[in-house]
Amino acid sequence: MRLMRDIRQAIVEDRYPQFVRSFIKMRFGKTVPQWIMDALKSVNIDLTVPDADGYFATTVEDDFQKHPNV
Repeated sequence: MRLMRDIRQAIVEDRYPQFVRSFIKMRFGKTVPQWIMDALKSVNIDLTVPDADGYFATTVEDDFQKHPNV
């Protein structure tokens, strides 16, 4: 429930792309599954471009990571 509340708040505050980037960074670190990168890029959230904090991601072919690298 907290995740949905946080998503809703990010949308209301017009900071959804930053929220998504922060969530992906926390969950996957610097390597993100290709399908997630593609899905986010289709809605103009490009994780290959560094954000204000310098975070960017590269792709990994696996659907999930056994040991997320933060």
